[in-house]
Amino acid sequence: MEVGVLDSSPTGGSAWHIIKTLVDFDIVPVVLYLHIIVREKQSLAKLIRDSGIKHWIFSGSPQSVNNDSSLKVPLDCFLNDVNYLLICYSMESVLKQRGSIVHERYTNRKEFFKLTCAKAGWLFDGLPNPFHCWRNHRGYLSGIIPNFTELASYRGEIMIGVSDNLLFTQFHPEKTHYGKLLIKNWLNKIC
Repeated sequence: MEVGVLDSSPTGGSAWHIIKTLVDFDIVPVVLYLHIIVREKQSLAKLIRDSGIKHWIFSGSPQSVNNDSSLKVPLDCFLNDVNYLLICYSMESVLKQRGSIVHERYTNRKEFFKLTCAKAGWLFDGLPNPFHCWRNHRGYLSGIIPNFTELASYRGEIMIGVSDNLLFTQFHPEKTHYGKLLIKNWLNKIC
C-alpha cells in the first residue's frame, strides 16, 4: 500500500510521528513539505495526482491558521478519487477556508484526554469507548460547513469529523496507541 504524508509545518518536522507510525505498519510513505511546495509555487493537486497515491495524511503544525502569514492547505488539492486524513492544523486550515470559524485560546491546550465516540463504526473497531488521545492546539472550531458529520467531540469541541473523502481529527492520533489504531482502521478500510 502506498501512502503520502504532507508535512504542514513552516519548516518541516511536524510529520515525524506520522511517518514513524506508518513505518511501524510496514509502510514507507512518500513525504511532501508544504513550505517547499508554497515557496516553489508548485501545485499540490498536481503533485498528488502525479504521485498516483490514493491515501494521504496531512500533519499538524505549530502555526495558527489565524495568522495571515501561516501556510494554507490548498483547497484544490482534494481529488475525488483520493482519501485524506487531516490532523489538527490541516483540519483547521481546510475548514476555515471553507467557512468555519477557528477560535483561539490564549495558550495551547496540551493534554491527554478520553474521547467518547458518539457514532460507532468501522473507524473505531478495536478501540474502547472512550479511548485515550493527545492534543496540542490553540484552536477550536465553530460554524461547521455543510456536508460535515461530527463523529466525536470533547468538552463541546469537535475532535473527529468527516466530509466526503476527508477525515478530520483535531487531536493527534499518531501520538497514542489507540490513535494509531484509528489510523490503521482508516488505512485498512479505504484500502
